[in-house]
Amino acid sequence: MIEKEQADVKVREGWLRIWAGFESMAIVQETATVALAELIEKLDEDPRVKVYKKDFSEPQRIEKLVKGFDEAFSQAVKVEFVVKNLDELVDVVIEYGPSSLEILEPKEIKLNTAEAQSVINSIAAMMHRFAEAGLGGAVFVTGKGANQ
Repeated sequence: MIEKEQADVKVREGWLRIWAGFESMAIVQETATVALAELIEKLDEDPRVKVYKKDFSEPQRIEKLVKGFDEAFSQAVKVEFVVKNLDELVDVVIEYGPSSLEILEPKEIKLNTAEAQSVINSIAAMMHRFAEAGLGGAVFVTGKGANQ
């Protein structure tokens, strides 16, 4: 983890400032809390990311959430970090799966064609991994000319 002042320097150098929310849920409270802590630890150790703030909520007991289970436990964490560019942010989102994300800074992002292409290829690669694993992501075409 770095200090906020170090993150501020990175943002002035052109990095993106990100707020992300992560959640875990499990039947056993310890499973939910340990899984979330381990995920955020891996994020903190990821060389693409410089985490400067983590705020874990208290675990919450949830009743009758899923049919067949009387209770489950949920925990959330709010994380702020900086990342070098949009392409690396897309990869981080794909790999760590935050529930929500906000780009805090800068207010505008300009991409050249190579950067935009890299972002789109990262998303395409993820869709193909899902399809290969049988988890969806199948390629289909809709709209005008799709049925020709």
